[in-house]
Amino acid sequence: MKKVQISNTENYMYITVSRPDTKGEFEGMFRALKNMADEGLSFDMYTDEDHKQIIISGPGEWYLREMAEQLKDRFGLGLSVGDPQILYKTTIREAVTAEGRFIRQSSGRDTYGHCWIAIEPLPRGEGYMFINEVEDENVIPAIYIPAIDEGIQSIMHRGILGRFPIVDIRVRLLNGSYNSTDASMMAYKIAGFLGFREAYNQASPVVLEPWMKVRFPVEEKHILQVNDVLERINARNIEYVEMTGGGAVVADVALRLLMPGQLYQIVSGMEASTRSYFNNKIRNDSDFMVQFSYYDEVPPELENDIIDRSDLKDAYHYSHEYHFSEQWDTEETERHLKQLIESFWGEG
Repeated sequence: MKKVQISNTENYMYITVSRPDTKGEFEGMFRALKNMADEGLSFDMYTDEDHKQIIISGPGEWYLREMAEQLKDRFGLGLSVGDPQILYKTTIREAVTAEGRFIRQSSGRDTYGHCWIAIEPLPRGEGYMFINEVEDENVIPAIYIPAIDEGIQSIMHRGILGRFPIVDIRVRLLNGSYNSTDASMMAYKIAGFLGFREAYNQASPVVLEPWMKVRFPVEEKHILQVNDVLERINARNIEYVEMTGGGAVVADVALRLLMPGQLYQIVSGMEASTRSYFNNKIRNDSDFMVQFSYYDEVPPELENDIIDRSDLKDAYHYSHEYHFSEQWDTEETERHLKQLIESFWGEG
């Protein structure tokens, strides 16, 4: 699977698009996505070459459905689009120091890249931070530092566990070495990639899931029923707030428990009045509000199954240098798009 990073907006769901019937339609879809990116839409795109699918992640179900409709209606593409699914992510629990070394012969010449990095967890939602603590040009010349950073970011986008994106990590570049004859940008990029992978695997990685802020009106006589359901789904930060025309319950709920069928299943074993109340509320209440709040760890007993079922686990990352970039001129953009289309389409 290859990945094109369009934006760093918080994406927490994704849709899967089956390969169009013809190469021309497939190219039309990629050009449509390029236009949408140029217009400021926030999404990440993955291509699964084994299954000939495109995976698009974005900030929510409504956003992704709107994107799919635009691809179909505005650009006239006949696409088969799956239901929105949860985009899990991963992070680390511990601080670890590790070495990244890439020293080998390529095309008749040696290539050299070497670094030591330390990684540590950041608070939820902090993303990524890279700090260079190497000041001696004889250790690692400054020109190679961005390549190490790029290698680290590429594996964070690509992911390791389930190939889910990696988030909320601070990386410090501590040390390394330099060979004036054999050093190269690519070797230092690979060294950063390998060093991060080694550190991550030792740092107690954990899968994260999105939590949603849920709010819906509730009559006072139903508060006990509502609390009963919220306790069953381990909701957090439950509160009752006053609003025009009555009151509402506000709580944090894991998105997996709000997916189609899940909440119905949870209330199915409850008394008939509670079951009827919730089913009617979810189906018909226009004031039922759900919005993204934060990512947090999944229950340990669910982690292995989530990793095993990942649509990204066989991914091949489409690296940073091929992102849709404002720095490209028209000719370069065309060249990279055609390379991506040819690589994905293959013979099937």
